[in-house]
Amino acid sequence: MADNVKEKSRYIKKTEKEKVDKSSNFRCAWCGVNLMERHHIKLYSAGGQNVSENLILLCSNCHTLVHQGKISTKELLERRKKLSGEVDRNSGFLSLNKEYAIKIGGSTYTNIPNIIVHNEESILKMRMQHNNLFISLRIYDEQKNLICWMEDNKWWVENEEIFDFTCSKRLFKVQSKEKNIEICFEIDEDLINISGSLYIGGYLLKFDKEDLRLSKPSYSQRGISYKGCNFADSEVGIRICD
Repeated sequence: MADNVKEKSRYIKKTEKEKVDKSSNFRCAWCGVNLMERHHIKLYSAGGQNVSENLILLCSNCHTLVHQGKISTKELLERRKKLSGEVDRNSGFLSLNKEYAIKIGGSTYTNIPNIIVHNEESILKMRMQHNNLFISLRIYDEQKNLICWMEDNKWWVENEEIFDFTCSKRLFKVQSKEKNIEICFEIDEDLINISGSLYIGGYLLKFDKEDLRLSKPSYSQRGISYKGCNFADSEVGIRICD
């Protein structure tokens, strides 16, 4: 790795992303949570390279601790060396040992990757790899502005101060009380219960284990809620069109 060559941007090549994901066992190298970001061990601002040897996966909490100096570079390097199997990676977040079904809005969805689709955009996608659940999510506000972007457990938010992320082994929650937005994933054996409220096309979609509804009466007759039904082996679960 040529430390004396300054990278022109933070862009990381796909091959390097795949290497660091694999080297970190697809989880935060520090705590095992599998909602993570890629961290430059030698900081990008200090000339750190965008290569797998200088990258490690960290969740947002541990990433913050590193930048606060509470986890040292030496400790990160030591932890990275131990990821070959000496560190127990089974205590992390949203780990599944078998296929799962999803319960949302009173219906069950099995083997359906795109859970909620608005027009042609996938709002909520889920997949499993290496016994880990990977979530992709788009959160908009009432004015249809994208304020939270999440892809395969890596996220970006427009304003960190208005969002709270809660992670545990069986629960993941994204919440913005200011925006009246919340989505919660709870694992119960092989069933994932999803509840919360999101803006879809400017309208508030509310869903829990029993019901799914939009806040505007004009949408209630469009057949977006199939309470008490079971769906399987389809590309899309809930499709909402303007």
